[in-house]
Amino acid sequence: MPQEVPQFALGALVEKVGGDYTYEGEVVGVVHKLKGQVRYVVEDARGMLFIFNGAGLKHRAHAQPRDRETLHNCPTCEGSGIISKSIQRRIKLQNGEAP
Repeated sequence: MPQEVPQFALGALVEKVGGDYTYEGEVVGVVHKLKGQVRYVVEDARGMLFIFNGAGLKHRAHAQPRDRETLHNCPTCEGSGIISKSIQRRIKLQNGEAP
């Protein structure tokens, strides 16, 4: 299956569009579903994580993304996921590895 090209990079500051609630945060994960669609894990200031598709997000005005892109290579995602270094450290700690 062809994989969708990501619209948002790790560290991008985004906000949710549409719907009946607001949500702003930073893209901390970019993953491909098995059928190739891209999903974004966004963390807000409280540490709450939400998963969005690209149509549900837009860049926040005047926001500068940070360069934190790291390829995450594990048996589960087989290298298809790109996640932030902080999440990669958490996964290593959970697996009993040194960060």
